[in-house]
Amino acid sequence: MASTKQAEQTKQATKTKTDILKPQDIFKTITALLVVTTPPQGIAQNSIAQNSMAQNTMGQTSMAQNGMAQNSIVQSPLQPQQTQQPQAPHSTDSDTIQRKSEELSALCQNLGIRVADCLHFNVRTFNSATYLGTGQVKRLLEKAQELECNLIVFNNPISPRIQRNLEEALNIAVVDKQEIILQIFANSANTKEAKLQVQLAQLQYSLPRLQRKWADLSQQRGGVKGAKGSGEKQLELDRRTAQERIVRLKREISQIAKNRNIQRRNRTQNDIKNIAIVGYTNSGKSTLLNRLTSANVLAQDRLFATLDPTTRRLRLPNGQTVLITDTVGFVSDLPHQLIDAFRSTLEEAALADLLLIVLDASRPDIQICWDTTIQVLSTLNALDKPRLVLLNKIDLLTPSTIAETTALFYPETCLTLSATRDNLDPLLNLIERTLASML
Repeated sequence: MASTKQAEQTKQATKTKTDILKPQDIFKTITALLVVTTPPQGIAQNSIAQNSMAQNTMGQTSMAQNGMAQNSIVQSPLQPQQTQQPQAPHSTDSDTIQRKSEELSALCQNLGIRVADCLHFNVRTFNSATYLGTGQVKRLLEKAQELECNLIVFNNPISPRIQRNLEEALNIAVVDKQEIILQIFANSANTKEAKLQVQLAQLQYSLPRLQRKWADLSQQRGGVKGAKGSGEKQLELDRRTAQERIVRLKREISQIAKNRNIQRRNRTQNDIKNIAIVGYTNSGKSTLLNRLTSANVLAQDRLFATLDPTTRRLRLPNGQTVLITDTVGFVSDLPHQLIDAFRSTLEEAALADLLLIVLDASRPDIQICWDTTIQVLSTLNALDKPRLVLLNKIDLLTPSTIAETTALFYPETCLTLSATRDNLDPLLNLIERTLASML
């Protein structure tokens, strides 16, 4: 009898471990209903999440956790870098909603989640309890039941309190775009550093959402060292365990960052120039690195295919050798936990001598991609770096569209190209001239 019970416990432990190691199997069983909202006029979505977060920091974690034949250069003078934003052609609210829906859908499908539909709600008055109005919550419930969805994904950040209240009202797991991005990062992490960084970001995101439905949640353990009073509740123990784990992760990541700084210092002493490839996710950064250096880095047509920075030597036409690094891609509403956790990796951009900003010229929302890139670079204090704007995938555009897109980025120094097809000598020559002008 005892052996049977022990075997059952072992089986259950093995199953739990397998589920944790292979989360993609869990996501394949999920059908999601997406929600894109238009916030009240004059109120940013991030501000809404932050304001509601201040009201209550308790919630719950809801998830298992390429035209033109030749390259052309525009605006070659190396003027002092400005942060002027390109003005994209007029886009309607419906275009913006469609773009957000498509990006959120692509993120979910990256995890293997089946997307049933996407709803848009115009939030006229902010509801601090559920974000949406009563009628909108009812409509959301009816749609979710009709499509037999077991997950609802919001495009905008939602606080733990709103998340918990929506789940109680809908009886369906509710998450936001940030949690989806965190899980994608977790699935794509391969190196020790990337895994540690993702774990840190997930813990920081989940900490204010720790809440268990166990029956013994309120049980207390007797006073021991570190415990206050008669004991600590299970939830308090969980929170303390998570905080201790965060401290350990930060310590390990800090040590890896020190080793990276030593490598950078050695390169600086050798007077080797550093170039960083930055830009929106899935814009062709890894493909460009592969074409330039034969790096053989994973390059796929999906979001966040590459998380780990890859540095390779590049020989310019004049014989000068430089180091070029492919960095992690950006995305709109990138969780601040990821920026904090991946700061040592993203600092490749802040410490580079030259930035190559790669943009997907075929995207209708190219201005959003540019704005997001500039925002992240600003966070990293890297806006003062000399930069070149590379408009990639022009083989998917007509000549007239190429000219219109290029004009958007005046007075930036732009180069149009197709990283998969074009001869990249014009790019190498431009990099050579840019570096020479910096001496």
